[in-house]
Amino acid sequence: MPEPAKQQLAISQQFAAARKKRRLLDNLRAWGYISPATILFLIFTFVPMFFALYVSLHRWNLLKPMQWYGVGHYLDALSNSDFWNSLWVTAYYVLGSVPIKICFAILIASILNQKMRGIGFYRLMIFLPVITSFVAVSIVWKYFYNPQSGLFNYVLGLFALGPIKWLQDPNWSMPSLILLAVWKGIGYDIVIFLAGLQAIPSMYYEAAAIDGANRWQRFRQVTLPLLSPVVFLVVILDIINAFQMFVPSFVLTRNGGPLQTTNVITLYIYNQAFSYLKMGYASAISYILFFIILVFTILNFKLGEKRVHYQS
Repeated sequence: MPEPAKQQLAISQQFAAARKKRRLLDNLRAWGYISPATILFLIFTFVPMFFALYVSLHRWNLLKPMQWYGVGHYLDALSNSDFWNSLWVTAYYVLGSVPIKICFAILIASILNQKMRGIGFYRLMIFLPVITSFVAVSIVWKYFYNPQSGLFNYVLGLFALGPIKWLQDPNWSMPSLILLAVWKGIGYDIVIFLAGLQAIPSMYYEAAAIDGANRWQRFRQVTLPLLSPVVFLVVILDIINAFQMFVPSFVLTRNGGPLQTTNVITLYIYNQAFSYLKMGYASAISYILFFIILVFTILNFKLGEKRVHYQS
């Protein structure tokens, strides 16, 4: 090989070695940046999870040493009528809140997707409840629901309608929580749907309009199919959040009343753990809730494979 070629080869090898070394240093630097957060995330996520699993297999009241109980707490939960009632109440809340929130979120997002004056202000006002404290909002709404001096009964009185015992009547207690939860969380769904709507190319609407499609047909044939990946995401997030609903029930009814109609499973877990000090039993129910959410998530993914349309 000629001498100039050897020198060029040596130089290229040196450059390759330098690039490899620089890439290695960049990777090490990146791992150094993300390692603290990753380690803390793993510690504060998986350590409590495995500890809760360990506790669920023992009897423990925080005062005495743990006693091995095996799967006894899981069997106790499955044979406990209060557990099944809390599960039914939670299912009622999920089925009542998620469809309403998603339907109204799509409708409002479609309206906010139009070009109109002051649209930014309306978007801000709709998202404002999302960033407020759920505890503070629940306390305010508790006054709204007051049967004697509450805002809602005052408005009903203007139309000569009788007062409603929102939180004291078993027929109205859960709808009251659903109304609060929908108002509080719908802004988050609206923002996601609005982003999905703005990502749909306008040429599809123009082609549909040329074909003579009206607004409803364009919405049904263009918007919904192209928005289905976003709907799929929001459904999963809303179901997970609905199963974990705690604050409204805790603040508004505290003990799940009246007649246990608002005793959602998270409130049931809380009372078992911190009112009765049944840490093992509460941990077991927490894992049952985890597997229920996991099953619903997997089912959603299976259904989404057939019903969700992704743009190519």
